[in-house]
Amino acid sequence: MAFIDIIFLAIIAGVVLFRLRSLLGRNIGNPGPAATIRPLPPKPEEMVVERVRRALEDEAPLDEKNPLAKPLAELRRADPTFSLKRFLKGAEAAFEMVLRALSEGDTQTLKTLLSDALYKEFEAEISRRKQAGTREDVTLVAITSCTVERAALSGPFARVTVRFESEQIVVERAIEGDAITAGDPSQVERVEDIWTFERDTRSTDPNWKLIETQSVAQ
Repeated sequence: MAFIDIIFLAIIAGVVLFRLRSLLGRNIGNPGPAATIRPLPPKPEEMVVERVRRALEDEAPLDEKNPLAKPLAELRRADPTFSLKRFLKGAEAAFEMVLRALSEGDTQTLKTLLSDALYKEFEAEISRRKQAGTREDVTLVAITSCTVERAALSGPFARVTVRFESEQIVVERAIEGDAITAGDPSQVERVEDIWTFERDTRSTDPNWKLIETQSVAQ
């Protein structure tokens, strides 16, 4: 009877071992690739906490005498993830993208960067150029200055106005034949623009929309 019990226990042990080998994928003679452990994506609240941490690291306190100190403080209270340093980097990137998209007639890109009202104005300008048979080639040589002019909070909407000083080469060309109809491709112009960006601080979308543009006469 004891002999039968031993055989029975051995069978159970063999089944358990087989199950373990199949579950763990153990192969001593020829080990397979190690399993890849993919981290879980961060939760929305964790992403907000991370943006707040980065904002605090990026920020340097403004002098109380600075006229921007109070409005920016109000903006940060409404949106703790706001970082002036990262905002200006994003504004510079948006400046370059908008100029390129307008020059190339890329309405899809413009739609993602502009408010609905401003997009309609830019779309009308692109259509006007096409009807005139011309296009405007803008080469952004450099952004020499990018500074905040104004900041304000209107209800949940934060607005920041930025002055860009840049060097550009602006040439108008005929769509057919590519002939230059205005401008000099060898001449670098100094250009000043004032752009206003807006964001709903209640939104989980951290991106800002360009709502207004103004060129400063030289």
